[in-house]
Amino acid sequence: MTKKFNLRSLYLYLVCLITLIIFIVSLIQTVDNLMDVVLVNDGYIQTYEIYKEKYRNRGDNPETVYSKTEEEIQKEYDAYVEREQDRQKRMNIKGLVSSISAALIAGAFWIYHWRKVQKEKDE
Repeated sequence: MTKKFNLRSLYLYLVCLITLIIFIVSLIQTVDNLMDVVLVNDGYIQTYEIYKEKYRNRGDNPETVYSKTEEEIQKEYDAYVEREQDRQKRMNIKGLVSSISAALIAGAFWIYHWRKVQKEKDE
């Protein structure tokens, strides 16, 4: 049995290799993104002290340290934390969907090209 080795078969094997690598990497990313979604990765959120510093007066009025009251700053900080958690949740879901779609597309390409390789081998 002699094997035909030509440019077409080289192309098919290279495409299979590349799509298999993409498939494996996207599966790893899918697991990582799934863990972020399930375990609720909040990412980076400023501390209250750092957030409060943007309201510190810089010499405008030496009698008041902050341009807003403590309650106003706390209310804005709570809204900021909620927005950041919501944004991070959306980013985690987007990453999960992206990695799943990459795995599906790469898997489909691999299956298609691997079948072509098998057909050529049989001929």
